[in-house]
Amino acid sequence: MSHKKYNSTVPTGRIEALVDGIFAIAMTILVLTLVVPDVAGPLSNGAVENALYAILPGFYTLVMSFLLLALFWTLQHRIFHRIKQVDTIMLWINLVWLLFIVLVPFFASLTAKYAQFPISHLLSNLNMLGIAVFLYLNWYYASKRELIHEKVDNNEIASIRGDILIFIVITLSAIALSFVIPAWSGLVYILIFPLEFIAHNL
Repeated sequence: MSHKKYNSTVPTGRIEALVDGIFAIAMTILVLTLVVPDVAGPLSNGAVENALYAILPGFYTLVMSFLLLALFWTLQHRIFHRIKQVDTIMLWINLVWLLFIVLVPFFASLTAKYAQFPISHLLSNLNMLGIAVFLYLNWYYASKRELIHEKVDNNEIASIRGDILIFIVITLSAIALSFVIPAWSGLVYILIFPLEFIAHNL
């Protein structure tokens, strides 16, 4: 009896389609964490303004989470543009990574509702760290297992690795700030944009 050789690789297009769908859903759900506030007492322009001020933490969290998801999606797309094939281990690295992605709307809602408590920001930043670490593990594993296209040189491999390490360092900083200035610890993520610009233009 002849046996066909089992192919343990997965087409990269299938993973990219899954990633695109999950990111689209996660980004959309973020909007649902922001609701139109109820105005207590008689309606007036001042009362509406006060109600809107009350949801500013939620709006800030939504914007930051959306931008970070966009940044992670861009990096993942950049990685998979250079991947020629995916084996079973790399598939599961990506699936665990997506688990952290789908948790972003939950933690965005948590930090918006309990912005004054360090624990909400700590958990949110730990989730971001999980995203950054598994994205790094994704690229590290692909480079070590020769799953990257031959046309990708060592400088490009190091460049992508450096971009992800910037995410990790910034996220660790946000975790530390969660104990000092929890409500504003997420602002440190803004540093990602100038640091990446500097890293690519040195």
